[in-house]
Amino acid sequence: MAQIKNITQISYPGVRRLNEDAVCVNKSQKVFGVFDGASSLDSYLSPDKKTGAYIASHIAAGTFARVDKDLVETALKANSTIQDAHLKAHITLLKT
Repeated sequence: MAQIKNITQISYPGVRRLNEDAVCVNKSQKVFGVFDGASSLDSYLSPDKKTGAYIASHIAAGTFARVDKDLVETALKANSTIQDAHLKAHITLLKT
């Protein structure tokens, strides 16, 4: 198997004020990912002006950056943490 010797990451912001995407680099576990903060369905902004999509993508990237179990368990943990953050912020995905 080829060894990874050098990793470079580049993130260019789009047309919006806030880049909602997040990058994960975990060299020790060989886990690398890009998490697309797809445009929020809710108009929520945190006190520091982060959208729900930004928060979700960064939670996912942070969870995978600390992976120490299998990837399925890590994905389930990321989803649960995102759901908890949505509930705490009163973000809803239901149309009223």
